[in-house]
Amino acid sequence: MANNPDIPDGPPCLSDLRGEIPREGVRPQPFSFWAHERSGIIDQLDANKASLIFRAFGWHDNGVISEHWQDVDWTLDDFARFYDCPYEEKEWNEFVNDYLSRNPLERSPDWKEIVATMHVIFSSPGLIRNHVGVPPGSPTDKRYWDKYSHWTAYILRLIQYWHTIDDSDGTDLGDFEMGVRAYAQSFGEHNSFYSRWGNSDKWIAMYLLYLKLATKRDDYTIQYLIDNPDEDAIPEQDDLHPAVQDEARRRREEQIEWRSRAFVEYRNNMISRNYLRVPLPWYQQLLTWFRPWRNQQ
Repeated sequence: MANNPDIPDGPPCLSDLRGEIPREGVRPQPFSFWAHERSGIIDQLDANKASLIFRAFGWHDNGVISEHWQDVDWTLDDFARFYDCPYEEKEWNEFVNDYLSRNPLERSPDWKEIVATMHVIFSSPGLIRNHVGVPPGSPTDKRYWDKYSHWTAYILRLIQYWHTIDDSDGTDLGDFEMGVRAYAQSFGEHNSFYSRWGNSDKWIAMYLLYLKLATKRDDYTIQYLIDNPDEDAIPEQDDLHPAVQDEARRRREEQIEWRSRAFVEYRNNMISRNYLRVPLPWYQQLLTWFRPWRNQQ
């Protein structure tokens, strides 16, 4: 509709006037006032600044306090490289074994639901120890965990992993973690990702971990649907993942189409074999019924 030259983009504005030059010179365009801010956003986006993603999509009133907010200098690349690690794979495998393998089609929680779960956990020291997994190696009671607990535990444990690398003296780290720590203390010394984290750093990292888990979870569900093509593999329930809803709808449509084709094929076969008796119109049936009686007369 906007591409139709006969439809104006909006109401008249001064910039639409032609040949009228104000005393101060060329009239500025009405959209130029955001050019500076827009260029700043584009620069941050091109630089993969993590703060921009959080401010655009992850900001929540119950998250970081506005007065305490500070943009961070580290990038999405810093985050992605740090969390491409064996510990993340371990937590992902636990997430799959303890929750996702039993609920592969369930809807993923919203970020705001994760934030609400975090506030419940932060209010109880016992829940913090259970979900964060401190001290390391301590047993975790997951008997009463729901999906929000599993999602939140994945995020919080990987935040704790960053602190483990930062706080450790190296004696309790494996070879991979020692390599990360050596980089952080040498080449990464001037990278704020490896400096002491504040509230803003943690909330940005938690949101990015949520996105990382959501993406891996989507890939798992799509692969599950590929591996289970039968219609019965998708139950009838409301709390389904969007990809599952789309797949269930597609399979239902395919099933309806298949049944329709099968019926037509069956009917055609019956006609071709002369098994189908097409009923005569009612008046022809009446004449047929009277014909034997007339012959007896």
